[in-house]
Amino acid sequence: MTSADDLLAALPIREIRVRAGSYGNCGGVIIAVADLERGSTEGVEVVDAVTELPDWSTDFPDDVDLCVHSIGRGVKAALVDRFGGEPPVRLVLRGLRFSPVTWSRPSGGRRAGSS
Repeated sequence: MTSADDLLAALPIREIRVRAGSYGNCGGVIIAVADLERGSTEGVEVVDAVTELPDWSTDFPDDVDLCVHSIGRGVKAALVDRFGGEPPVRLVLRGLRFSPVTWSRPSGGRRAGSS
């Protein structure tokens, strides 16, 4: 896609699957599934629509919020880098898997978002 208008014309894009990190490093792995839709406001809106989380997530609810926030930051940075600004899109996170150790390095979420 060469412009933000091309991106908007291609929306919605469903079931975007991203994996960031590696199983062999200490930073952990993030696996996310998202939809990208046309937004109703300026910029990128991040919607947490994840319905199934790992069992441990009830013990670390802040980690889930941080993961969603970090992925959103990565998406925003990638769109700004690509198009020079944030097009009016909605990122709907539908699936999320990660280990708590991932959040010793929140950059993993940003990497997942910018992939």
